[in-house]
Amino acid sequence: MRRAIYLTAFLIFLCVAALVGWGVSLYNDVVEELAARPQRGISTVVTEPVSISQGQFGTRPSVIRKRLEARNYRLSDSVKEPGEYSEKGGVFTLYVREFMDRDGIIRHPRKVTIDTGRGIIRDEKGARLTSVQIEPELVSPLTPGSQEARSYAPIELLPKYLSQAVIAIEDERFYQHPGIDLLGIARALYTNIIAGRVVQGGSTITQQLAKNLFFGPERTLRRKLRETITAFVLEAKLTKKEILERYLNEVYLGQEGSIAIHGVAEAARVFLNKDVRKLSLTESALFAGMVQAPSSYSPRRNLKRATTRAHTVLGKMHELEFISADELKNAVDESITVVAQPVYSRKAPYYTAALLKDIERKIDAETTFLNGISVYSSLDLHLQQCGEDAVKTHLQNLMKSYPRLKRQKELPQAALVAIEPHSGRIRAWVGGTGYSETQFDRVRQAKRQVGSIIKPLVYLSGLDPAIAGDALIHPASILPDRPLTIKQKGSKPWKPKNYDGKHRGSVT
Repeated sequence: MRRAIYLTAFLIFLCVAALVGWGVSLYNDVVEELAARPQRGISTVVTEPVSISQGQFGTRPSVIRKRLEARNYRLSDSVKEPGEYSEKGGVFTLYVREFMDRDGIIRHPRKVTIDTGRGIIRDEKGARLTSVQIEPELVSPLTPGSQEARSYAPIELLPKYLSQAVIAIEDERFYQHPGIDLLGIARALYTNIIAGRVVQGGSTITQQLAKNLFFGPERTLRRKLRETITAFVLEAKLTKKEILERYLNEVYLGQEGSIAIHGVAEAARVFLNKDVRKLSLTESALFAGMVQAPSSYSPRRNLKRATTRAHTVLGKMHELEFISADELKNAVDESITVVAQPVYSRKAPYYTAALLKDIERKIDAETTFLNGISVYSSLDLHLQQCGEDAVKTHLQNLMKSYPRLKRQKELPQAALVAIEPHSGRIRAWVGGTGYSETQFDRVRQAKRQVGSIIKPLVYLSGLDPAIAGDALIHPASILPDRPLTIKQKGSKPWKPKNYDGKHRGSVT
């Protein structure tokens, strides 16, 4: 009997020791990861900054307007913040955003006036400028796989309503519990039993942060136990303020194609085109409501459903006395304006794919991309759109002229590349009718007839005495344009002729 007691005690001791050892090891891993974890960003291909110079305008207000709209600048009657502009009678008042140019120089926000009729640029104080630069335009996320986009914002810069909204709907006892809320777990369990399905979770903000930072989405008992221990470690190592700041900058808030949106600052930019510091009470409630199910409550997919969820958050905030009845009423009456065009849409896909291959030959792309880099390209997205439209229009006209082309198994394709003559920079690159239809790049991969490109080489052969010998010609030479037969060994004689079949005698 005594032996059995000793054996049981020894086994319990071993289990406790193993659990303590596992906990200490996990504690050390979490502490080390917190100290070393980088703030990963998204890697992108961007255009060069657009430079608008004094005296170049004339009838170009439409072009300036398109460039601003492409960068999601907001038209406003009163220009007060970066990213806003007004236009009256061809005079633009523009508040340029802060950006980094290709030389690594930070260009700070500045307010300028552009008079397109007179070709004059002035700064906010009225001083004349020779030019003004507008930030680069996003061409495409750089890697073909999934990426995470995030913008880090210290909690001091976030609206107080944002923190209150998240706490109200996700973890109302955040400041009372030690990382695990037993009362919250019991309440969620009761609610789910009554509903007959899972309608409420019991995880605290600290537990959610632990899952987001250190664990995947899998649902296992072992992961839940590790998440619980990690939550206690986070509470021991970080203050509540630090936990909330990391959570608000880490929380997953939806998907833009292959790009995962993390953090309220990035979500504010992507969905509302706003600085997170300028979020209203209603907009703060919108993002707090998205946390539970970012796909279902995405304002771009279903604004009505997302707004209804935001109103639920506002009601909870009023219940917890975070906001007054008047604030609740005003917030419910406020409408939300969502950016219609996805920020991370892929433009110039053939160009980006070719660029990616070149980069991967020169650097360790997989590691470098994790740090969030920007690759400045020479592409001009205005000219790129012109090139894509030209290819599309040309092929449509071609098939109208030759209806039989529509009956072919493979429809005609075309390619276009526009190169700036004096610099050699590529301004537009169209590799086919559509990247989703065919990834074969006819600019880079196709073999095609040399065409008229061969003509300078033929002329050079005639002008070079080392090649032409006695048949040397010069630019003023008169040559006979007459029927010619060239014998070829092993094949029929070649009889070249002009396109129209006519001969013109002596020509220059």
